[in-house]
Amino acid sequence: MVLDYLRWLRGPQAQDATPAEVQARLTFLRLRFNAMLSQFDIFADALVQRTEHDNGVRLAGLDTVAADALRVSRRDLRAAAGDLLS
Repeated sequence: MVLDYLRWLRGPQAQDATPAEVQARLTFLRLRFNAMLSQFDIFADALVQRTEHDNGVRLAGLDTVAADALRVSRRDLRAAAGDLLS
């Protein structure tokens, strides 16, 4: 990402580009970089929450429930919902 921008900046296309285009590309690069940093920040928060006393066990249970929910077919889900509603 950064290396591509630097290659472009040193290349002939950037020499013909307007300052506005160079600034737009840099701004887009910064936005993508900040979005990537946000993902790392979210991941770090999740790791911290897992190490907190008592929360880690609850979060692990939610992971199991989510994994099970992804494996359940729609037919099984409708049947289970029907059982709950009757």
